[in-house]
Amino acid sequence: MNSTAVATRRNQVRWNLFQLVALTLAILAGSVFTGLVVGVGGSYAALAVVGALLFVAGMFLPLKTLVLIIFAVVYLAVGQLQYFARIDKAFWIPYLLGLFLYIRLLADSVKNQSPTIENSRFGKVILVFVGLFFLASIAASLIQGVAPLQWLVGGKEYFFLWSVLLAFVVGAFKPHDFERMLKFAPWFMALQLPAVLYQRFYIANNRLGSSTFDAVVGLFGGDPNGGGASGAMAIFSLIVIGFVLEGWRANAVSGRRAIVTIFLAGLPIVLAEVKFALVLVPAVIALVYGRDILRRPDKALLALLAAIVLTAGLLLVYQSQFTSDRSKQGKSLDAYVETIIERNTGTDFINFRTGEMGRVAAYTHWWDAQRSADVGSTLIGHGIGSTRIGTLVVGDLARQYRFKLGRSSLVLYLWEVGIFGATAILLALVSAVLTARRLSLNSAVAQQAWMLRGATIGLTLIVLSLPYNTDFADVAQIQVLACALIGYVIATGRGISPLVQQAAFKRFDAA
Repeated sequence: MNSTAVATRRNQVRWNLFQLVALTLAILAGSVFTGLVVGVGGSYAALAVVGALLFVAGMFLPLKTLVLIIFAVVYLAVGQLQYFARIDKAFWIPYLLGLFLYIRLLADSVKNQSPTIENSRFGKVILVFVGLFFLASIAASLIQGVAPLQWLVGGKEYFFLWSVLLAFVVGAFKPHDFERMLKFAPWFMALQLPAVLYQRFYIANNRLGSSTFDAVVGLFGGDPNGGGASGAMAIFSLIVIGFVLEGWRANAVSGRRAIVTIFLAGLPIVLAEVKFALVLVPAVIALVYGRDILRRPDKALLALLAAIVLTAGLLLVYQSQFTSDRSKQGKSLDAYVETIIERNTGTDFINFRTGEMGRVAAYTHWWDAQRSADVGSTLIGHGIGSTRIGTLVVGDLARQYRFKLGRSSLVLYLWEVGIFGATAILLALVSAVLTARRLSLNSAVAQQAWMLRGATIGLTLIVLSLPYNTDFADVAQIQVLACALIGYVIATGRGISPLVQQAAFKRFDAA
């Protein structure tokens, strides 16, 4: 080895040693500084430091990994932090991750690391309606002069999680990534089962009050001593059942796997009193077997009988579990059904003492209030967060009433972003349903046809839930799932030629 090579090697060793020493000193200095900050600032300073470190680390993660982390946090971590660790503010985590995903997508687009949005006849219509919903929400809040803190607290549920949809649209998260992730749905259901059994047979049985079974929320979060996202758990379970049935019909899912998954997904619905499931169960059957039913009258009769039997069986299970023999509902099945109908369809069911309101009463109350209000508030609403009741913010409308105005997602949007905003988000979801259905008839995506039919079912159930509960508006698990389903549909349709798209439209119209 000549002298030049020896000198070069020595210099390289010295440089490596210098880098090691510099890195060690930097870590020590950072540790000392962090310790001082935490020591002086306490727990809030510690959270700020952890947040800053996670932010820096997140800037170096691949975008696909970041989206997967969002799914993992939303479905595996947040609910448990709320329910078992009693960390109420944990529901902020998904929204902050959604905001961070926007930052990453923007940063990567500046560096030209992400593909641009490609033309898609299907996707443009959906994105236009989503954009109109955003514009309506912003305009309503600006015109009504919503306070900055109310913007932040209420706006997170309006805007932040739509970054998941954007990740699909720009190609950062691809359809096959979503398809692979869906394979873990049975494992998620199996993981949720112990939580459901614990909540049903321990927490609910040891609670006092008339609504003890609100404690059954699975992994979807809530308060053990109060309510929770049991409706979101039921909707998610039924969407999984819809996907599995479509996969089984397409021979993409084995019969054994389908039976096990349907059992695991159906049990939480049976053990939690989610009355909306009485409507959604027949809806899933109709969506899966609808075309066969229409073509074969004998199958139509069998499907009708199956729907009646399933609904009646679920009613009996609910009545036997969730009513007392001394109550009106417990005396007979007719009385149980009558009570459900009265509470949900009564136009004047408002309990000013407890703050309870019927679902139909929520719409009639909005209409009665708007008849005496100006036309502007009817069309554009009162602004983001105006119906919100929380520890940080109480909206202007919430201060005027002694009950929760936002009884469902749709009525909440009518109050806050008016007819314009509510119509825009409804049309965005309906467009996504029609798009998924049209694409499922397209031979260019034949391998994904059953997945697209599953997406059709999932998005349809979410649309049906809009007038019933607030899951779409304020439950992160449903928002993320809706954005993922819409994103999957748009991303699957990307790249299909306009002629093939047009053929799919014609086949859909003929069907």
